[in-house]
Amino acid sequence: MHDTPFVPNPNPMRVHYNDRVEITIFNNNPDGHPIHLHQHTFQVVAVNGERLENGALRDTIYVEGGCQSVTIAFDAVNPASTALLHCHLGFHQEAGMFSTVQYVAEEKSL
Repeated sequence: MHDTPFVPNPNPMRVHYNDRVEITIFNNNPDGHPIHLHQHTFQVVAVNGERLENGALRDTIYVEGGCQSVTIAFDAVNPASTALLHCHLGFHQEAGMFSTVQYVAEEKSL
């Protein structure tokens, strides 16, 4: 953060344009985490494994501490090649709660 340069993620989550992507975020420690996805609006589709019929649309979701999980879904339709996914607490970002979603150009195998 601050004066630290951005280093590309060597293991990004890879998605194809037009895919409906689901990501489950697990929180196994006692602290809650506001998780933010850049350049996309996502839908909350499950909380603690329980599917939601009409989950809220967000770009940030608070994942409670203590073995909680939230599943989000988004449509991969943003032309940007890389989107950031991270905890919105600065000290958590600096500690490594930071990833990327990368669009890939190659054809999907069927």
